[in-house]
Amino acid sequence: MLSYLRSFMMTEKEIETSEANTMVQNANTYVENMDIQNAIPLYISASEIYLKHNQIARFSDCAVRAARFCIQFEYYEVAIGLLEKVVTKNADNSLTKWANSEYLMNAMLIHILQNNYDENISKYQEMLNHTYFLSVREGIFIKELQESIVKGDEKMYTDTVKGYDEITRLDPLKVTMLLRIKNKFFHVL
Repeated sequence: MLSYLRSFMMTEKEIETSEANTMVQNANTYVENMDIQNAIPLYISASEIYLKHNQIARFSDCAVRAARFCIQFEYYEVAIGLLEKVVTKNADNSLTKWANSEYLMNAMLIHILQNNYDENISKYQEMLNHTYFLSVREGIFIKELQESIVKGDEKMYTDTVKGYDEITRLDPLKVTMLLRIKNKFFHVL
């Protein structure tokens, strides 16, 4: 009889995971209705619950979604924190190596925009096995962008973006960030 009753009782993990699943469904509904600002806290809350219960794939999915929307609305510090946490939690997973490079690329674009590239590049190299980040396409791209900004060379910046986009198509979020960077550093009023 007792084992029969226990089968109907949910554990804390099951209850909280169910709550997180509901949060994600609600966030998705907000996104479908173009109410993204209300979706962000739901994705973040769900990601924290998933992380608490060591559901790293679900955590990463929610955190990355929230980060992308945070970037869109210029909540840069929140986006950076989420992206860094995803990379840290997935650092030992060889299957997420390339995704981690992309997440750090997004974070570094924010750092370039905020003019604190130098303060953060070494931290990201450490996060991705020391020099790994600077040796992958994303890292090389970021380094070349920063060099063009330091030199004040708008043509080099444009050529770098164009060259990267020819091989790896830039998504709309990155295009927006790259335009913000270009406007900040090369079209100063």
